Amino acid sequence: MFLPDFAQAKVYFSVLHEDMAENLIHQLNHEAHISKHLAGQMTLRRMPRLIFVFDDTQLVGNRISHLLEEVS
Repeated sequence: MFLPDFAQAKVYFSVLHEDMAENLIHQLNHEAHISKHLAGQMTLRRMPRLIFVFDDTQLVGNRISHLLEEVS
């Protein structure tokens, strides 16, 4: 998702184990080579700063499924 001025772009990702997310966010937000690689592949005047955001939708869905199984 690009912000209106295209200065930043949010990149949503998910992981299989929630405990990995915090460390992975830190690593991804400090990796310049990802932006450099994308800048070479895209035709933009200015490469946006990438902000990686953990998407916990799958984990929340799994928790809800687990709770529903317990109730049944």
